[in-house]
Amino acid sequence: MPLVRLIYGSSVTEKFTGDEIRNLLVESRKNNAKKNITGILWFNRNYVMQALEGDAADVNALYLKISTDARHKSLMLLDYRPINKREFSRWSMGLVPEIKRIKEILIIYTAKGEFNPYTLVGDIATDFLISLREEVVSE
Repeated sequence: MPLVRLIYGSSVTEKFTGDEIRNLLVESRKNNAKKNITGILWFNRNYVMQALEGDAADVNALYLKISTDARHKSLMLLDYRPINKREFSRWSMGLVPEIKRIKEILIIYTAKGEFNPYTLVGDIATDFLISLREEVVSE
C-alpha cells in the first residue's frame, strides 16, 4: 500500500479539554505507533488541525474513526495525497503547544493572521504544519 498524508480540520467542542487532549495524545501515540502512523496536531480554543501519515488503509481507517468522535464537529478534509516521504516522521503524534510566534506564522498563511483550518487547504495546509514542526513538544 502507498504512503499517504491526510490533513483535516475541525471545530472544537466543549468535550475537548486540556485533560482530554493529554489522554488523547497518550492513546493516539500508542495506537499510531502500532500502525506506523506519524503526524502532528495543532489546536487552539476553537479549532483542531491534524496531519496523519502512513499506509493508506490505516490512515483512512483512523480518519473514519475520528469522523465519529464526539469531540469534533464540522470535520473537513483539507488535503489528502500520496507521498514519497513523511514530513512528520519523528512523532507518532507530535503536539504543537501554544507558541508566542504563532501570529507571525499565521500571517504568512492567512489573510487576517487568525487560525481557521477551513481556510488552509492543499499545499497551504501542509506548508503551515511543516512551519510548526520545530515547535513540537517531544513525546
